[in-house]
Amino acid sequence: MTKLVDDALRICEKVNTHLGDLEDFADRFNYFGCGLVLLVCVFVVSTRQYFFSPISCFIATEVGGTNLLSYVENYCWVQGTVPITYTGRMPTNETEWLQLEEKKILYYQWVPFVLGLQCILFCLPRLIWKMLYLHSGTNGNILSQVVLRSVEVLHTPPSERQAAINEIADIAEYYFAKRFPRKISTGLGRFEYPRGINIIVAYLVVKVLYLINAIGQLVMMQRFLGFSAITDLAYGFSVLRDIVNGHDWQVTQIFPRVGFCYVELKFLGVRTNAVTAQCALPLNMLNEKIYLFLWWWIMAAACITTFYLCLWIFRFSTRNREANYVFKYVQLSTDTFTNYEDKEVENFAHHYLSHGGIFLVRMVRLNAGEQVAAAVVKAFWERYRLTNMDPLRRSFPLSNVPTAPASNIVPRDLYPQFKSFSKATPSEKEGADVDTIHTPAYV
Repeated sequence: MTKLVDDALRICEKVNTHLGDLEDFADRFNYFGCGLVLLVCVFVVSTRQYFFSPISCFIATEVGGTNLLSYVENYCWVQGTVPITYTGRMPTNETEWLQLEEKKILYYQWVPFVLGLQCILFCLPRLIWKMLYLHSGTNGNILSQVVLRSVEVLHTPPSERQAAINEIADIAEYYFAKRFPRKISTGLGRFEYPRGINIIVAYLVVKVLYLINAIGQLVMMQRFLGFSAITDLAYGFSVLRDIVNGHDWQVTQIFPRVGFCYVELKFLGVRTNAVTAQCALPLNMLNEKIYLFLWWWIMAAACITTFYLCLWIFRFSTRNREANYVFKYVQLSTDTFTNYEDKEVENFAHHYLSHGGIFLVRMVRLNAGEQVAAAVVKAFWERYRLTNMDPLRRSFPLSNVPTAPASNIVPRDLYPQFKSFSKATPSEKEGADVDTIHTPAYV
């Protein structure tokens, strides 16, 4: 038993390692959570439908033919059944049966395929997001690599973490150096296109796609199950209320367990005969529970996506909010912050990191945690101080630019979670270049 638990924890750890990407909880809830739930539903319904008997029919009048019952069951499954309560009036002729055609239930044959389609639809926004940040000139592949390496830092031995953080900063430095302002000409003149804003706009567009997909799937399920009124969009509430109040399908006519089927039989040389079959649909009991759960699950996805969409818009609504966000991490990551003015932090946030860099820091925090985010901001800040001290250094290869030694991020007794990135050892300090340490960049 212990071995099974250890194996399960190891698998979960591996899965979590590969979850690092330019995405937040709402994104994962949509493409991973909803996709996985729908995939399980497809497996359960398909197994019940294709490996077990999905319908069982009874014919009160005996009609000749050895395979007649099997034929009637298959016919009723393909053509659909009409739900009639036990106390309801049975049609007596073909005309009355034709009048009930509009009430015929046909959806249960298509349930596995529709669930599979829903699963694919939940993955489409993520595929679009991948294409946007990998192939649209947003340099999102660099940002994605930084986030992935930041997640890997969590599983790196403490002795190697600072080197991994420096490597992450080197990768990000390439992104910062590659960006440039875009000037757009309009009838009113030329204005500068904010750097890094395209990746944020693309991300917000994908958020909107997730929300449209969730709402659209609620509408699709409503139409698929035969609910036509606008108020039936809340059929999840209705079904749950009926179950709690003890109202079964005979009252609501939703997911009927029993249906009737009118079958015409043609015999050679005689008049056409007809039989009425009463069929049990045990699959509908399963469908009812699945669609009730899916309605609430997808509704939760829509609410979570709406919340995170508003949150991201709020985060990037003003420049001061972005500067304050960076200010917090710079203050945590260095004990020499008091020597710098607020304007210098604003310049670091708005011109060095810009929108794309702050978006990157937020993604690192969401995927790797506060500890790694503070360490990454510290590395960015040190490189900013180097380039701000001597702008000519920006033209040199990164390998020629000396890396700032590790500084006191925060005291260990106050913030034990930062102990992996704490003060450098005496041996490391002795090996550092004295002239480099005392430059204004490290004061």
